[in-house]
Amino acid sequence: MARRKRDRHQQRRVHEWTATGAALKAVNMREEVVAAMSHTMFRSARSKGLLEGNRDLRHAIGSQHDNCHDEIAAHYAAMYDWAVASIELDAETASAMSAAFDSRLQRRMQIAEVFIVAPAMHRVVTAASATLEGSDLETLIRDDIPWENGFLVLPKRVQIGDSRGWTDVEAISWHVAANRAYQGLALYVHSWSRLAWAQNLPGTPLKLWPAQTMVLPLDPDDRIKSAEQHIPHELFFTGATPRPGWTPEASIAEAGPDNEYGWVCEGGPHAAVLGYLFAFLRIATQPMSIVGRCRERRADSVPQAWQRVRVVQLRRFHQAATVENDARQVHWRHSWIVRMHKVRQWYPSLGRHQVIFRGPYLKGPTDAPLLAGETVQALVR
Repeated sequence: MARRKRDRHQQRRVHEWTATGAALKAVNMREEVVAAMSHTMFRSARSKGLLEGNRDLRHAIGSQHDNCHDEIAAHYAAMYDWAVASIELDAETASAMSAAFDSRLQRRMQIAEVFIVAPAMHRVVTAASATLEGSDLETLIRDDIPWENGFLVLPKRVQIGDSRGWTDVEAISWHVAANRAYQGLALYVHSWSRLAWAQNLPGTPLKLWPAQTMVLPLDPDDRIKSAEQHIPHELFFTGATPRPGWTPEASIAEAGPDNEYGWVCEGGPHAAVLGYLFAFLRIATQPMSIVGRCRERRADSVPQAWQRVRVVQLRRFHQAATVENDARQVHWRHSWIVRMHKVRQWYPSLGRHQVIFRGPYLKGPTDAPLLAGETVQALVR
């Protein structure tokens, strides 16, 4: 009897999410990434992938444009911050580009703030990202990113489905840096997957691999320039065959309507990852969330690496105090996500209103069930 009780207790501890366990996992994942990016096999595979991607990109753009040099040069300047002199990369140039890019990314990872997301907060961020549209991402500016370098570890592996299959994501990293193509600041975003490692280096122990790399200009003028140099998203998936008869509705039913770890995105993994990070950055800076370290540093001790990890979780609000007036009290049955919207904010220092964006954010009691739809019910007295 005592042994069965101990086994049940150990099993519960294994499957239950804890901040300490997640922080240890996140630190190990970052160290794993830093070590893997300097490995010879990793850099060789990345260089080979860059050559293959260059070949597919030239073929796809060349079939639609007579002169595709400018489009390809702009793509590599934006993605790798590298001036490409020729359309077709040779092995030496590809190796140099890949090594320089990975070295910079490795240094960024070493100094990145590490974040873990509590399951309840992950549910909120996922629901918020589902309300976003492409135009919402264009509102992101440098002031909306409080941490210049970040490594965000999800509570569990997330699968992103589109017409070309499923993509695994276990972590998301980002950094803000100057970009040669836009001549301004840009947000570099990477999603990390062990499945991508297995595809690039089969037969080796699984580690994290940068599955997607995205660049988002942070200046409105640079966004216009980026749109003029835009390469269609479909060109990056020339090797993948769309599933016949695929529909988002059927895929949602396959993933489960309430499964926050199975996303369906018509725009593909790039759009899903950017939307999640955008919602995370917006929500993490709002009063409804707590972004504290796993353990606060004491004056007489040196914190370990896992103790410096930032834990993002929902704040528990106290019930509103009762006032002696005729104002009604509203008791919401659910919490819900408020979409992004424009408001005219009064600025006393300027003496005028100014249009700003708010949202997405969580409204309602944080301990109530999260409602992902459009209908909200309340008990009013």
